[in-house]
Amino acid sequence: MRIHVINPNSTAPMTRMIAEVAQAAASPGTEFDADTGHGTPASIEGYRREAMAVPGMLAAIMAAEARGADAHVIAAVRLAEALAGAGYRTSKLGAYAYPRDKSADLLPGAA
Repeated sequence: MRIHVINPNSTAPMTRMIAEVAQAAASPGTEFDADTGHGTPASIEGYRREAMAVPGMLAAIMAAEARGADAHVIAAVRLAEALAGAGYRTSKLGAYAYPRDKSADLLPGAA
């Protein structure tokens, strides 16, 4: 299984730490693809910064799907709620998401 992990803020050292922890906890054969948010705040605190992170997060998720991701883990629980509006099925905790219904792309130019 290939799991995409997205840190929606732009702090690369945090992304590396998240990826290391995820890989250490993974079952054998699980692959991780970790992304740091681009064009996003360095720290996401409050609704304004959350909103600023959503476009970059969704773009990273769609790019990961094009690379073959089977599922996504968002390292920001409240931001996972944004995926419900983009056609993803999320967990009750909102901490991970399954692939979205690709027949309903919401972003211009999405594959």
